[in-house]
Amino acid sequence: MVMHEALVCAVAETFEGMLFMEVLPADVPEPGRDALWARVPVLEPVAGGVTLLCPPGLARALADALTMGCPGGDLAPEIACRVALGAERLHLDALAELVNTLAGRLLGRIVPERQAFRLGLPETGTGHSSGGVFETFGFLVGDSAFHVRVSGLCGEGGDV
Repeated sequence: MVMHEALVCAVAETFEGMLFMEVLPADVPEPGRDALWARVPVLEPVAGGVTLLCPPGLARALADALTMGCPGGDLAPEIACRVALGAERLHLDALAELVNTLAGRLLGRIVPERQAFRLGLPETGTGHSSGGVFETFGFLVGDSAFHVRVSGLCGEGGDV
């Protein structure tokens, strides 16, 4: 299966299964310098990675959908304040959870049957994720754009 097709399926399965959100592939501009990102390193069968990159507003919406809006909802004011102060961390953690699932689903599609793959621990940050050689794929969820970057996973014909 070629990378683009496998990635579109993996993104759709992840977003629909975890967030109940429909996702469409799209040619969209990359988020600005205030973007949030999460990356999962691929350790085997090849070295690479999968990065989810999105604007802060979408990261907030994804975190709310993933946690069903729980953080801060009906909490006492002092607890809600602490939750609000940790909001960016919560958003990054939600992106890490999503990209970890997405990477697993993607590799499940492109790695030959009965061949193991191994992922590292998710990394998160703000701004543009660290450099390197990667392919960028754009998506829309509602009116919001996000990107998935894939590095080191494309071989001959788009397979690992």
